[in-house]
Amino acid sequence: MKIRETKTEETIPNPEFLIKSIAEQGYSLESALADLIDNSVTADADKIEVLSDLKEGSLILFLADNGNGMSEKDLRKNMQFPSELMDKERSSNDLGRFGLGMKTASFSQTRKFTVLTRSKGTSKYFGRTWDVELLKKGKWEVIINSDDEIETITNSHKRLQSLMIGSLQDFTPNTIVYWSGMYKFDDYLTLSTKQEALNKQLNEVTKEYLGLVFHRFMENPSGGLKIKLNNILVAPFNPFPKNAGMRSLGREQYAMQKDVLSMEGFVLPSKVIKSKDKTFSTENRGLMDLEGMYIYRSDRIIHFGGWKGVIKKRSNIQLARLKIDVGNASDSLLQLNVSKSNVVIPFDLRKGFYRYILRLAEEARKEYFNKEISGRKLSKGKSVDMFGRIATSKGNKLKFNDEYPLIKELSRFIPSDKTYLFRTFLRSVETRINKIRHLNDKEDFISLADSHLLSKKDLEKSIDKLIDSGMSSKDIFKFLEKDLGLNLSSLPQSIKDKIQYG
Repeated sequence: MKIRETKTEETIPNPEFLIKSIAEQGYSLESALADLIDNSVTADADKIEVLSDLKEGSLILFLADNGNGMSEKDLRKNMQFPSELMDKERSSNDLGRFGLGMKTASFSQTRKFTVLTRSKGTSKYFGRTWDVELLKKGKWEVIINSDDEIETITNSHKRLQSLMIGSLQDFTPNTIVYWSGMYKFDDYLTLSTKQEALNKQLNEVTKEYLGLVFHRFMENPSGGLKIKLNNILVAPFNPFPKNAGMRSLGREQYAMQKDVLSMEGFVLPSKVIKSKDKTFSTENRGLMDLEGMYIYRSDRIIHFGGWKGVIKKRSNIQLARLKIDVGNASDSLLQLNVSKSNVVIPFDLRKGFYRYILRLAEEARKEYFNKEISGRKLSKGKSVDMFGRIATSKGNKLKFNDEYPLIKELSRFIPSDKTYLFRTFLRSVETRINKIRHLNDKEDFISLADSHLLSKKDLEKSIDKLIDSGMSSKDIFKFLEKDLGLNLSSLPQSIKDKIQYG
């Protein structure tokens, strides 16, 4: 039997079409810059500078670092699509994966970018430029920059440096990435607003993003990474600050081929919900924005916030954060994408993973409802909460507040030789409450008629004592609803009037 010969034909992708397509990998400005910074960190840079300007009506941006730089041969290789095999074994500090990051990240923001580089300790820069306009000819060609072109770009970088306030000490750039035009701003904004919009994006969103994503590198005690955005030195933001009152649920570890995945859940103290302290939040991201999991890949955060579909974000679990650490040897298992913005938990780890998250969410929910036992104050400075809170190794426990008006009033009528009985009774009630309480996001209210604890007469006398103590109408209503569990709409009008006009 005659074997039919298979016919083939060569199909070379259109460079312009392919470049524009692969650049749309979910990059934002901040994630694109983070991808470039990955290369700087891998090249042992400890100082990185991002400068922007408006030139001839278009926005330009420089990202320069003092890393090891590259030879011309290495530059030629790194400008290829891709520059290396994604499955190759990497060093533990290599933050790349596909060999596409610098190109796709840059093309997501610009249609023309140049890389100037020199090996550390040398003086001569080499340069290569990718330009979409050139690719429209249908050939995969990169521009070899002339000495004059390289000098023009480096002089422009130096001029912009001189206009900035402050500088990175002893900073000698060995690699400079230059974005010539930023189409996402240039194409859609007027000349008068584009630079303002870019500066706002850099000074607010990007600054916080980079401070979070690279905080471990910045906090390195042996010499932290410094990142400067125009006039601003980026400050690290650690979502798991030490000695800040967080409670750990313990660490669990799972084997992953050549890696080990480690996770540890934390519950933030409930007092931070009403606090203005920014230990656990940033200027533009609140507790709910930062609720969820933080996945560190070789110390670089590749995902933060949210629960990857395991559970939904909710206000009553905003105190939960899950720290996950993994190396770079199991990228395929995590299904890490080009922009390093998406990961998938391996199937055989999901059961333990989900179980841990549900336990963390439950502990965070309990802590969240403890916020109700702190914060209200009398005009005279006295606390009006029936319970206080004490921290133990097993979480927060409720404790009667000795300054609570009704407790103080009752104490006055107890003979001094019998006060120990009263204290013992209160403590026994505390113990019983802490054993049986189950805090969740539902509250069951009862009417006064259904209550077996108080008659209308007892309630009116108690309210008279609260009014005499100086408690406001608002706080008395809160007491009836939160501490006694009464349905306010079912209260007799006489009692409402007493509170309102007492």
